[in-house]
Amino acid sequence: MCTHEIAEASLIEDIIKQTVSEAAALALDSVVFGAQADNGAVPQGLLNGVTARTGVTGGGVNALSGDSDNCLPTSQPIVPAETPSWSPPCHSLPL
Repeated sequence: MCTHEIAEASLIEDIIKQTVSEAAALALDSVVFGAQADNGAVPQGLLNGVTARTGVTGGGVNALSGDSDNCLPTSQPIVPAETPSWSPPCHSLPL
């Protein structure tokens, strides 16, 4: 029990604030960075639908190359829908 006298004589208020703040941050992090789907009560986590990939063992350049290959998409390559057209700015200015 925290009385007014105890609070004045100690740092109990600061300790309680710090503890509650850390607990709230941990709870918020677990929801925001979670893998849960949106269920109406809890929002969808950022990791929902993300599949973990294992890293290449051994270290060195081969592991770096393998890990960077694992970061690339496994489906179709990204191709622009159409080639962007561009003209130099001087051609679009009135004379």
